Amino acid sequence: LGYTATEAGLALTLGGMITMVTMPLAGVLTGRIQPRFLMLGALAVISVSLWMMSRFSVAVTFDHIAYARAWQSGGIPFLFVPLMIAAYVGVPEDRTGNAAAMIAVARNLGGSIGIAFVTTMLARGSQAHQAYLVSHLTPADRPFVERFEAARQMLAQHADPVTAARQAYAGIYSMLDQQAHLWAYVDNFFKFGLMAVCTMPLILLFKRVSHPAKPAPGAR
Repeated sequence: LGYTATEAGLALTLGGMITMVTMPLAGVLTGRIQPRFLMLGALAVISVSLWMMSRFSVAVTFDHIAYARAWQSGGIPFLFVPLMIAAYVGVPEDRTGNAAAMIAVARNLGGSIGIAFVTTMLARGSQAHQAYLVSHLTPADRPFVERFEAARQMLAQHADPVTAARQAYAGIYSMLDQQAHLWAYVDNFFKFGLMAVCTMPLILLFKRVSHPAKPAPGAR
């Protein structure tokens, strides 16, 4: 989208601030509400944010990006904090170290597989969308011819006709490549949003967490 590093950071700033606020709140609520219910709400919020991201276009505004990221950041703490609590339910105290090691391995392995999956899907998706878009860049396609002629005539004021034509083709291809990559990201956002929705029924399989009873008034 042509954002600089500073602009990209600003787009993520609101989400980071929301995470700072909701992280301790998630810890407090986890001690009062069943973790699986918090995780259900978190997955619903994350699904909404991914759906919003799946509506992105090359004309998406800065506010829309920051707003979608804010929704996602607000849901993530209510997913991972209760998940860590629920993961230790039923684990004997003398085996918590083993459980922590298994959780760390699963998290790292899942992250590695997820990154590899997303990278592969982005590469394949961008190639597929590029092949589809290129099929419309022909002399028989009127919008392409009009855009090419307009770009060539403008560039011809500063270069010879041959160079102007090459630069016009390069400019159009740059826009095509940008659109193809954006569609690949949008496809991935939609797929992960759908995966989040499909995961929600599985959360109900988590065991109920027994919260410690409050001491009676005056008890020591």
